[in-house]
Amino acid sequence: MAGTSPRRMEPRTALELFVELCSLDNATFEITSTLDVSPHGARVLSDSTWVCNQRLSVRMVGSSQNSPAHIVYCRPYDSEKYVVGLKIQEPAPHWPGTRQVHR
Repeated sequence: MAGTSPRRMEPRTALELFVELCSLDNATFEITSTLDVSPHGARVLSDSTWVCNQRLSVRMVGSSQNSPAHIVYCRPYDSEKYVVGLKIQEPAPHWPGTRQVHR
């Protein structure tokens, strides 16, 4: 159906973590926070717009593990921020409070 989002396969956990987003396609870099996470994704707040399918590296602040990801969507959140959906590829970061699911 047009205008609908794909069905989510994993439950999200409301969790605020600081993460570093670093584009692999251009010089975009940001440290921001998550709204919620799942073993293979996250929703983050951003000061900038991001492009759908843009490739990036995600790292929890304080961790040395980088995980490849891509932007699923970027939508206005309020007058100053955007909410960005991330699909995180394997190996996904082990978010605190979530159960790791391997496919």
